[in-house]
Amino acid sequence: LTIKDRKPNAFLNVSVCATLQFTYVDTYPDDAPVIDVPSYEGMDDSDVENLREFLEQEVILLFT
Repeated sequence: LTIKDRKPNAFLNVSVCATLQFTYVDTYPDDAPVIDVPSYEGMDDSDVENLREFLEQEVILLFT
């Protein structure tokens, strides 16, 4: 997830918060857990979806 300021020289202070939920599937460890973001602040829906997709790709490395 990349956050960029529209004004490159402006000071940017951004706070975000997200709760991540990992649910193991019956076929674990052959299949990665399901990742959900049930609550968040400071992000819009597309940011949350990008975060979830990023985690789905990276979590495979952590859980295998």
